[in-house]
Amino acid sequence: MTLPDTEGPSPTGTTEVEQSTEAEQLIDVEQFIELSVTLTGFNAAELMGTAMAGVYHAWVCQQVDPGLCTELIGASADGCAELDEGPVRELARSICHLWYLGVWPCPDGQEHPTAPTVISGRAYAQGLVWRSFGGHAPGAGTPGYGSWAEPPAETSGGEER
Repeated sequence: MTLPDTEGPSPTGTTEVEQSTEAEQLIDVEQFIELSVTLTGFNAAELMGTAMAGVYHAWVCQQVDPGLCTELIGASADGCAELDEGPVRELARSICHLWYLGVWPCPDGQEHPTAPTVISGRAYAQGLVWRSFGGHAPGAGTPGYGSWAEPPAETSGGEER
């Protein structure tokens, strides 16, 4: 895995160093969050609660073709249930990977493949994988030493993800 050259997220979850890309001009953060709700099964408030939406939006817009992003957003209107194998499905898979693990996996089929990239330490700690079972990222803040002796807290909403 490689680490990006960025400074990481600000406390508000927006990038401070990034420049606006063509994709960011075509797809705004609200559209990205709406797409992410469809892909992850978490609601917008839960995703915004990670403070990573702005960072992930900027990251995805820098990594992929703007046309591919708009194609995926169009497909998400139908819930993304019928995505065929190909670059749009790979992008959907990569965005899920990003939200759940805080890692950009380098989607299959890229012209110049790279190693998976850890977005930041904060992205790891805010990964949805931990929230999906009411846990916390090991070594990243609460609940602290000895917490493994207690059963995990209930997940928000209690629905299966």
